[in-house]
Amino acid sequence: MSMPNSQQEWSIHLFKEIFGVLPEDSPSFVLDGPFQGVLPSLNSLSAEEASLAYAPEKVTIAGHSGHILFLLDYFRSMARGQKPNSDWDWSWRYSQVSAEEWQDLRSQIQAAFDDALQLMQQSEWNDQIAGGSQVLLSHVGYHIGQIRQLITFVQQERAV
Repeated sequence: MSMPNSQQEWSIHLFKEIFGVLPEDSPSFVLDGPFQGVLPSLNSLSAEEASLAYAPEKVTIAGHSGHILFLLDYFRSMARGQKPNSDWDWSWRYSQVSAEEWQDLRSQIQAAFDDALQLMQQSEWNDQIAGGSQVLLSHVGYHIGQIRQLITFVQQERAV
């Protein structure tokens, strides 16, 4: 696979990497492998596991996931020239989720990812999309790091 050579190509590559949808033969620049991203990480967990808190009042994987959905929605609104929802507290509304809520949240994240990717791939790469994609990449990059750390906790709980 060839290396990205424009800001748009780099943003799309990193976006796919962070969300875990790169082909296996693609280089990874942020994560340890092609399937360490948001979507495969979330899809590997049950609702119960996504709701585990390593300490009282700490953010769960479900909480980080809801915040990632908020970030995707924020980017999508900005890229379309719309006023995004900026209710930060609301973005952290998830903590404990049922199996149905967990499935719905993951489906919403997948749909928002697909839509955001289409916006990034459009030929009219404008300042809103360029700037917004940089904010989205860095912020979601932080949250996948937090999720991967919490998955280590979940794996330890599974072993008990």
